[in-house]
Amino acid sequence: MALPTSSLSISCNSIANFVRAGLDAANNNIQVMIGTPEEAAKKKNQHRLNLFFYRFEPSGFQAAVQPDEPWLIRLDCLITAFGIQEDTIGPGENELRILGEVLRLFHQTPVLGMVKVDGEDVRLQVVFQPLSSDELNQVWSTQSDTSYRPSIAYEMALVPVVPSVRSPGRRLVGSAGSRVDANLESSMAPYSGEFDAPPVAAETVNSRRSDWAPLICFIAGGKFLKSISLAVDSPELTAFSPRVWVAGDSSATVTLRWTIWDLNAGWRETGQSKEVSPISVGIDPESGPPSMPPTMALPFKDRPGQAVLYAERQHTRQSNGARLTIRSNPLLVTLY
Repeated sequence: MALPTSSLSISCNSIANFVRAGLDAANNNIQVMIGTPEEAAKKKNQHRLNLFFYRFEPSGFQAAVQPDEPWLIRLDCLITAFGIQEDTIGPGENELRILGEVLRLFHQTPVLGMVKVDGEDVRLQVVFQPLSSDELNQVWSTQSDTSYRPSIAYEMALVPVVPSVRSPGRRLVGSAGSRVDANLESSMAPYSGEFDAPPVAAETVNSRRSDWAPLICFIAGGKFLKSISLAVDSPELTAFSPRVWVAGDSSATVTLRWTIWDLNAGWRETGQSKEVSPISVGIDPESGPPSMPPTMALPFKDRPGQAVLYAERQHTRQSNGARLTIRSNPLLVTLY
């Protein structure tokens, strides 16, 4: 029975598949392999391109990653061509032809396409790594009696190592407070005092930019809010039905969308959304609320958790035609 796939094997196979497609391997009699150069050298009936993943390193960006969170690593890959005689072209020249195409592929596509790796969307970056004579000798000295063949090396980053039981995600901080205690023991008592939520400042959207992002804030009880905390089953939560001030280009359409969090399932989208048009080019609490801002009901009120509201718009980048989702600032509701 075959071993189950892992996030590492899926990532490495995605690189091999990219190379196969770029070289048109099936029509050019090239076998793209993953393994050691020693194993690839034994097969002599066709051209071979071997991907030898020989070193794995931490990404350098995650100082304190938890055991239940994805861990990002870098891969070092030695790519070796094994050519055969074909018509009047000798093995040596065919090896250079194959490696030349690999160099071209990774030069013109340094960031590979999106791959789903155990629930993570991954785009690997490929960086050329020139190896010194000593480094080449160290690698090839491990390959038994296999003679050195033309090779190139790349760093592939970043590959996630995905845990089997994942963290549901962390709560977001919606407000902050401070207090002064007379001794260390009293600091262990429940907090009492005023919490300060992030203030809503006057801001304007530069809608002349093609990639402008919307601005939003809640309007509830005569107040302008970016964050609010409410107790489950409280009269305040029952009465909470906020309107949303959406600022941006009034000729465009944006989508209001909720994401929610609870202790069991973590962060996820609810599927609840509403299409609206911005009602002003900016948000200014000093000017008072605008007329008839849209309402957006809370996704749930019956249990503790958090809900975050965003305004999203779609944008096509002119330089490369990439389709992007541009999000506004978040609005946070905490139920406790």
